[in-house]
Amino acid sequence: MSGKRLRIAVDANVLGGSWGGIPKYLSRIAAELVAGGDEIDLLANTRRLERTVPGAHEVGIRVKGTPV
Repeated sequence: MSGKRLRIAVDANVLGGSWGGIPKYLSRIAAELVAGGDEIDLLANTRRLERTVPGAHEVGIRVKGTPV
C-alpha cells in the first residue's frame, strides 16, 4: 500500500448485539484499522453504542424506523 490513511464509515448496529460472531469480528477489524492509522466512524441507529472500539469515532443518532 501507499501508506495513505483511509477514513472508513462502518455500520456498527451489530455492536449492540450479543458478544460473539459478527459483533466480535467487526470490533477486531475496526481495532486493527485504527491501529494502522485509519480513521473509523462507527455509525449506529442509537444515541450511544453499548460497545465501542478504542480510537474510533462514535456517530450515534437515533432515528426510529429508519436504517443508518
